[in-house]
Amino acid sequence: MNTRSITSAGNVLRAADFVIVVGGDREPPLCAGQESSVRTNRDHHRKAKTMAGPLTPVQSDKLPTSPALDWRDGRVAAEHAWVPEQLYRDILERMPIVCVDTLIIRDGEVLLTRRSQEPQAGSLWLQGGRMRKGEQLTEAALRTAEQESGLSLTLCGLLGTFSTVFEASAHGDSTTHTVNVTFVALAEHDARPQIDNTHDDFVWWPLKKPTGNSYLDQLFVLAAKQSDVAGRT
Repeated sequence: MNTRSITSAGNVLRAADFVIVVGGDREPPLCAGQESSVRTNRDHHRKAKTMAGPLTPVQSDKLPTSPALDWRDGRVAAEHAWVPEQLYRDILERMPIVCVDTLIIRDGEVLLTRRSQEPQAGSLWLQGGRMRKGEQLTEAALRTAEQESGLSLTLCGLLGTFSTVFEASAHGDSTTHTVNVTFVALAEHDARPQIDNTHDDFVWWPLKKPTGNSYLDQLFVLAAKQSDVAGRT
């Protein structure tokens, strides 16, 4: 086991103030036997109300289970423009931010990186970031996780949707409220992270070993259950 220990002021892990909402009621993708009945229902209601576009599940071929559902009306391109600092502060004051997080696993261990900025400065956390307008969920997950870890990853499932609230922010004195669509990704067994400048260290933490941070521990339990189920199928 190649686990590194890192130190920081006080405990290595620091508990967060957060609210957690597990997205356990996701609607599953349509099976082949359901398509005809769904089509009949759509035809029946088409006269009453016409949808602007088709409801099409967008699923990466790297995601054999638990797809993320993306839908868009027309050709909406992703916008990669940087949000001006003052505007972003104003948004943080008034609204939650949609983020995509990724739990990176390598040989039964999870990559945790120590944040060098708020929220959670000095604490170990998973990788992720803000979703950009027009992005698909899987695109955002790979972009943010690979940027922060320096690894080439393979998405393998959707863990759930959660809500976190922190008193601190990297943008002024505002609190930070994020809605986190959280994926699981696999790294190669010899993967060597090259973390970005928003982190200052990392550790490979055993998936089935508690961290002492109740939010991370709940994510670990869900990921372990998912991997156990996959191993029996």
